[in-house]
Amino acid sequence: MGRAAYKLDHAFTTWGDDGLSAREADCLDVGASTGGFTQVLLARGAARVTALDVGHGQLAAEVADDVRVVERSGTSIRDVGPDDLGTFDVVVGDLSFISLTLVLPTLAELTRHGGHLVLLVKPQFEVGRGRLSKNGIVTDSRHRREALAAVVDAAQDSGFGVRGLVHSPIAGGEGNVEYLLWARSGVSGTMDPDELRAVIRHLATPETPPDVPLRRDDHE
Repeated sequence: MGRAAYKLDHAFTTWGDDGLSAREADCLDVGASTGGFTQVLLARGAARVTALDVGHGQLAAEVADDVRVVERSGTSIRDVGPDDLGTFDVVVGDLSFISLTLVLPTLAELTRHGGHLVLLVKPQFEVGRGRLSKNGIVTDSRHRREALAAVVDAAQDSGFGVRGLVHSPIAGGEGNVEYLLWARSGVSGTMDPDELRAVIRHLATPETPPDVPLRRDDHE
């Protein structure tokens, strides 16, 4: 399992008992690249995965050749909508060089009511170049907190209810701390605003171990 695949698989392992599932689902992988996230969705029983990426010909052959995969290479998520792709039960994303706050409204349009959204949140692409170290790392926990809060706010403003927020099990490029966000379209979140802010503050601190999933159990 590649690095990207391991990150998404961690989300399904963490939240599977709480309802996150790709079984028999029509899925969209945004920023598919070589197909690590797509592989996880297929392994988790997806009926179909549309693999979208702005690049061309990046999908690994074993992924592209799977009959359940619909490749949409050379396509930016900012240039498509339901009329182009339809809507999906599960939307996952691993995007670089663009803020998730800019694409969440489109992701909301592409996610069916009650559908799942799982995003890899990369603070290095949320904070702006001026807040990166010379090695491209977000070293200030305040900036990580602001980045995470901005993405959470954008998800909620787009109609998603946040269900879970955890560290990625492995760091991103150059050692950046990254996070996994799980939300559902048109479904309430599992934490009130104060609890959610507390989780964000805790996750952004360097002392928080990367394998601690912080969420409140859903008792609805």
